Amino acid sequence: MLETQVACLTHLTYLDLSNNRLDELPAQLCRALSRLRCLNLSCNPISHLPADLSLLSALTRLRAAGSCLVGLPPEICTLSCLRHLDVSGNRLESLPEWLSRLSRLELLQVSCNRLDSIPGLRPSWGSQVHSTSSSAPSSSPVMRATAAVGSATAATSPSSSPTCASSSPTATATAPSTASDAVAASVSTSSTAPGAELRCWDVDGLQRPDGEEGIACSCPRSAARSVTGFAATAVSTDTGAAATPSPAPAPLPFPALTHLDFSSNRLDLLPLAAIGRMSRLTTLAFGQNCFKACLPDPTVATTTATTTTSITRVPDAAVADAPLQPLGGVPAPSLCDLRAHLVELDIRMAAGFLRGAAGFLEDVGRLTALTRLNAQSNALQALPPSWTCLTHLVHLDLSLNALTHLPPGLSALHRLRHLSAASNRMTCFPAAAAAVLSGLTFLDLSLNLLEDLPKELGEVMTRLRVLDLHYNALCSLPLSITRLVRLRKIDVSRNDGLKELPYGMAELSCLTLVVVGKALMDQTQAAVGSGTGAAAGPASSSGKSSSSCYSQVGLLAARGVRVQVAE
Repeated sequence: MLETQVACLTHLTYLDLSNNRLDELPAQLCRALSRLRCLNLSCNPISHLPADLSLLSALTRLRAAGSCLVGLPPEICTLSCLRHLDVSGNRLESLPEWLSRLSRLELLQVSCNRLDSIPGLRPSWGSQVHSTSSSAPSSSPVMRATAAVGSATAATSPSSSPTCASSSPTATATAPSTASDAVAASVSTSSTAPGAELRCWDVDGLQRPDGEEGIACSCPRSAARSVTGFAATAVSTDTGAAATPSPAPAPLPFPALTHLDFSSNRLDLLPLAAIGRMSRLTTLAFGQNCFKACLPDPTVATTTATTTTSITRVPDAAVADAPLQPLGGVPAPSLCDLRAHLVELDIRMAAGFLRGAAGFLEDVGRLTALTRLNAQSNALQALPPSWTCLTHLVHLDLSLNALTHLPPGLSALHRLRHLSAASNRMTCFPAAAAAVLSGLTFLDLSLNLLEDLPKELGEVMTRLRVLDLHYNALCSLPLSITRLVRLRKIDVSRNDGLKELPYGMAELSCLTLVVVGKALMDQTQAAVGSGTGAAAGPASSSGKSSSSCYSQVGLLAARGVRVQVAE
């Protein structure tokens, strides 16, 4: 019935089928609605999109968030006009490689899935890379295999073993009996020639320090040791020799992308360098993943001044666990290339297990165009020094960290309006901190250990509209809070010691919501029941009469302010 009726609307350009019970998109719609530009299929139990989706050649926006998608059809790659694609909140475990070649795609939201990589941002095994010049890059950061361990037969030949220019006799390779022997034989040649050097890289394309267990090293003063799981060849090159031309770099992934969100997935490598080459990116969210290391750019090659190196990965190799570092010859992965245009960044949980987290957080501070930064759950004990350069920052979220006080560096953020520091370890809120945050309109200090607030709070933070103080250890609120004439919402619940509100809060004309604790409400009801509550006025309230303080809740309710009691 639905497809028959809608299919008659051949001039339809916008179709919203969200929040229904569709288990598939009828192919008849795709054939009939050739002029459709926007399609919303969110919140439906759809597991697959039809191949006939390619018939919607004018489609610019496709939204299928909160569904049950397990894959994307390859026919989507023919949608050359597609600009916005939202498939967040599904069951996707991988994305097709062609997705990064959609030349007009501006917004890609794939958050809350099961992805372990993003197409175009992580190299794959199997391609060959040679680096022979200090100025020309190779085609991939992962030093890939040539054929050193392609087969046992190839390894048995003396001509297939690596050779280095050396004054010492050339080592002779013997027939290996196993793949491990073939690996050892391929790296057993040492050299004393100047510049002859061999480095090995782990399976994720990140350099391991020379001399680490399980690493094969060839240097002028030592012989190479065997390595399990890799085969490598090192060919010494003379500085005057002609360099082999490097392969042309791969096309930039997502050339038109301005908004990228792959947060809440299962990525373990952070492709910062590749992201840094997205020249139009303004919004980036990659929080809530399991990053352990930074991945260099798969489209930029590495260089080695005097050595051509090639490494083969044996699938079942066992590599010793060692600290991971960026590839040699490649600039350290950084977000700094986005400093001119990136305005929104989400790095929730990004630095918790990331090797080199300190450097990564410092790079964030160099994104001077940022206006919004979400840095939740990064184990921050202080504000990184470079963050004082984020002078355009308007929204800052420091929740779920390990702060014991508000960082003094916040004083440099003159444009800051929204600050959340919930779920930290703060025990005090000094007056100096309130003074430097005078421009705030939103302040969340909930779930901390605050015992009191500065007396000058209401005098210096006059722009405050939302104040959240729930789940602390407050016993009283400063009287100056009644000077927050723009305050619209205040939450003081779950402060068991708080038994009263300051007299005068009922006169805050902008106040629309007050959240109080059960203990404070019980006291209010008791005061009202005794006849001294809501009727109490200024003449009977000199500051020592607790009944008048309790009546503030009643006066607020009588004025139409919504009073909510948190259990």
